[in-house]
Amino acid sequence: MVPEALCEGDVDCHDGDVCFFFTPLCSCGGQASECRLRCTASSCESDETCNETSGICEPTRCGPTYACPEHTVCVDDGGDAHGCERLACTSDEDCGCGACVEGRCFSELGFSSPPA
Repeated sequence: MVPEALCEGDVDCHDGDVCFFFTPLCSCGGQASECRLRCTASSCESDETCNETSGICEPTRCGPTYACPEHTVCVDDGGDAHGCERLACTSDEDCGCGACVEGRCFSELGFSSPPA
């Protein structure tokens, strides 16, 4: 699938909408875009915050309003979209009730399987 760009910027949208850029799941590379309603404080998902400047919902940064999941910690630089990074470990004991997998803590051991 070749991504479809329906807007290049907010000026291409009408009625105060914003141009939202995203990578489609089945994309062969590149970004798609579409006009969306400007977000409000109550229109974002529970783990998102409305960026009032851009009008787009963004992942909430870890801290007082967003707690990182079990076996992760909030870092100043890096981590996932929320700033959470898996705890480093050398053995299962470092992970409480979890498992140390390739130097990082997880809730449980993973498994290997052939490609689908």
